[in-house]
Amino acid sequence: MMARVPASDRTRKRIADVLSGDLDKSDLLRNAVGLIIEEALRPR
Repeated sequence: MMARVPASDRTRKRIADVLSGDLDKSDLLRNAVGLIIEEALRPR
């Protein structure tokens, strides 16, 4: 069975992908806000 990857890790990868390619500020902003929300809702 594969280990579950947290949503925040997937979002971090999408942000890195945006930064390494053509910089689309709306995608960057959307992913950054999503990461903040995912981290805030993540069980500790």
